Amino acid sequence: LEGRDLSQHLLLAQGPLELDPGVLLMRQACRGLSAAHAEGVIHRDIKPHNRFVVGKQWRLKIMDFGIAKSDDLSLTVPGSDRVLGTPAYLAPERLREKVTLSAMTDIYSLGVLLYELLVGALPFEADTLGSATWDEKICILWQDEAPRPSARLSELGEAGDIAALRRQTDVGTLHRRLRGDLDWVVMKAIEKDRARRY
Repeated sequence: LEGRDLSQHLLLAQGPLELDPGVLLMRQACRGLSAAHAEGVIHRDIKPHNRFVVGKQWRLKIMDFGIAKSDDLSLTVPGSDRVLGTPAYLAPERLREKVTLSAMTDIYSLGVLLYELLVGALPFEADTLGSATWDEKICILWQDEAPRPSARLSELGEAGDIAALRRQTDVGTLHRRLRGDLDWVVMKAIEKDRARRY
């Protein structure tokens, strides 16, 4: 399969990214996950490297169902406390023992992916989560409130200017486009209480 993963296509320095086509790609991701969820399959590892963009028309393929499950309550490697998946994209409930899987787990991760696509940064830095202890991860994901995408953009300084430039606009215009519906959609998807997610 020829193409690039979503991080190469959208999140790295691969030329300009217009916001609207990027959001349309996320709609494709939603449709793909919806089909999997309708069959009772939870992906559990939504991240840019598992989203593959092919063709000139930007068709998105969902890849790597290697740790997907349907009804397994165990979300850790047997005999360890290591959760399967990528910390920066993990739903908070993934850190709890014997959590019943649901589509809401993937919705959270998809929300983080959309956040990253819009802002060019994660709600919680990958390096922070990756180096955190187990208890620190739980505190960050359960207690720390992620800033809205528009607020995160304002915090980024020069990186925010670069994110806006890559989206063929300026940071003020991008900030205005994020405020309102896009902020609301993302924050709804990454609600800590999964009952309040889409």
